[in-house]
Amino acid sequence: SYIQNCKEGKVGHFNWWCPDWTNKLGRMSSDLMILHAQRSTGKTALMLQWIVNAHMGEQRTPLASIEMLRKELAPRLLANIGHVNTFRMRSRGFITDDEEVRSSEAAESLKVLELCIRDKSMTIDDIRSWAVIEHRNGADAIFIDNLLSISDGGKQYQSKTIMYDDFIRKFRDLRDTLKIPIILLAHPNADGAVAWSKDVENFADVILYLANVPEDGLPTRVGRVERLELGDSYKHVVAIFQKNRQGISPVASISFHGDTQTFEHVKWEGE
Repeated sequence: SYIQNCKEGKVGHFNWWCPDWTNKLGRMSSDLMILHAQRSTGKTALMLQWIVNAHMGEQRTPLASIEMLRKELAPRLLANIGHVNTFRMRSRGFITDDEEVRSSEAAESLKVLELCIRDKSMTIDDIRSWAVIEHRNGADAIFIDNLLSISDGGKQYQSKTIMYDDFIRKFRDLRDTLKIPIILLAHPNADGAVAWSKDVENFADVILYLANVPEDGLPTRVGRVERLELGDSYKHVVAIFQKNRQGISPVASISFHGDTQTFEHVKWEGE
């Protein structure tokens, strides 16, 4: 059946955040993924862009937004969809005619997409129950933002390690039950490794690490990545697959345009 599924192109059902990645990596199927990065790298923006692109492709991706309220996510979504600087709109005290047109059109597009976002505090059991319901409603993948924001539900674990060990085991069981990708945002430790629990690293199928490239470049396993000059408002970010149980683990250079909260694939490193 595996050979036949490959022959018919029936391996995986969920696209990556851009076509370059889907073509390189193949579609996702039932992966438990950790997407982690230091703060201000853009992981929330990448997640939102991924969700928007999925819905534009008629794939439903509910988000448990524990860290940020929906009203806080709205300007980021409008920036990405409308290619407009919503931070400038808010901080300047007025908006231009072009900004009003772009943001209004983006708001209408956002309504059409019918994103499913649940915000505010959630325990691990809340997330599991919510995810099962969303799966019944046709979810193609589940996003959770983020691991550190999940409430212990008053269980008073003996340590953070024990708590996150329990969380990741329950996410693994949820993956096995739903058989769709579960993408969990997290924060790494100072060395760029998965924080808090080795079980988080062991049980995850995919671990993707985002890092800003400094002026003197960034060493990676495929060689030193020199920072690209991408223009004003753009940051050079390296996406490193630290683990990919079902496939390859490449390194990619991507650009992040902070004004519009938008990522673009630049190239695969080491090829």
